[in-house]
Amino acid sequence: MLFPTDFSEPADRLLECLDELRPLGFQQVVLVHVTDVRHAVNLLGFDSTYYYAAALAIPTYLTGEPAEEAIEHLPGVVEDLIETHEERALIALILTIFGGILGLASLWTAYAWGQTPRLLALATLLVVLVGAGTMAWTGNAGGKIRDPEIRAATTPAAGGAELEERAGRED
Repeated sequence: MLFPTDFSEPADRLLECLDELRPLGFQQVVLVHVTDVRHAVNLLGFDSTYYYAAALAIPTYLTGEPAEEAIEHLPGVVEDLIETHEERALIALILTIFGGILGLASLWTAYAWGQTPRLLALATLLVVLVGAGTMAWTGNAGGKIRDPEIRAATTPAAGGAELEERAGRED
């Protein structure tokens, strides 16, 4: 990939994109993603990040079953929490893989056509943001499996009793 030394053209294109967003109600743009491989404009390299995340999500998901086998018989582990985490992990995996596929499609269209279609870029960004939120949601469910402090934040009665029990064992 070639990296330009003169960024005036990408900067001009960025300003044009921002001008097009203002009539749509966007007053401030927090994240700007421009993909134009022929001019080496991929400001933050997000397309590649999408498919790397998808590739890493697969082995991460596959380690879930052995981890479940290792901890399901430990004291304080609730089977329902494991199942909730497992269900959310599958949703997060699917969204992450779909985001990776869209990222590859964005990269390919940018290379083949000189730019990524707006609808594809928007769909990619939307799927990736929802996927990232789902990963956080999944991680929270996973934390509840072994950390009663997290459970205490959502279920005070059950979590508080476990905290007192754990504190009693530490004394």
